[in-house]
Amino acid sequence: MIMNIFLVGAVEETSISQAQALFDTNVLGVLRMIQAVLPGKRRQGSGQIVNINSILGFLPAPFMAVYVSTKHAIEALLESLDHEVRARDRRVVDRRAREVVGQSTEHGALRAEI
Repeated sequence: MIMNIFLVGAVEETSISQAQALFDTNVLGVLRMIQAVLPGKRRQGSGQIVNINSILGFLPAPFMAVYVSTKHAIEALLESLDHEVRARDRRVVDRRAREVVGQSTEHGALRAEI
């Protein structure tokens, strides 16, 4: 599942409703997915959550402040979550899109090589 809304524009020209939609999809969408899969990882006793994020998560760009702030928020969420779950043999990995080489598996799914 790919969850992302992209927004380009100056901060002062971005409406609150645009920013809310962006945060709801880009940040809260990731949070919802994490909350959906963590119970299964807990039952398994181990596992990883791998998120493919944008390079803009740590390298801001002009006229993209609201979008970039969602990517920063995701990075912070995942780094904090990794500290919460690593003691129980689970990890959260955040990778930027250009760090990932995709390969097809026998089931047709994309597997991330990191």
